[in-house]
Amino acid sequence: MHVAQPDVSAEVANYPLMPYFNLKEQYQLQQTISNSIQEELIESASDVSEGRLFVTLVESSIPWGLRHEIQTDASIHKDAYLFGALSWVVVSIRVEQDAAAFNYFR
Repeated sequence: MHVAQPDVSAEVANYPLMPYFNLKEQYQLQQTISNSIQEELIESASDVSEGRLFVTLVESSIPWGLRHEIQTDASIHKDAYLFGALSWVVVSIRVEQDAAAFNYFR
């Protein structure tokens, strides 16, 4: 799974427990997800909201018996990264679409 995330400015990175939200970035994120669905690059998309990233990953993996290896950004506290308020989307991708989706989201 790939976690699409907006860039975090240096100013916000100094306060990793503060929620970050930028309307322009959110619009671009939603457009990117919508276009990737139309291009059939992703199987599913789930916004990271209630329960945050950790719960989103657990809920998406339980039905399939999957496990996740989570690597966090060292500049952000692990609890803020996994449980903080984020404007991220978790997407699932078919193996055969992996390279195309990676290039699209890059």
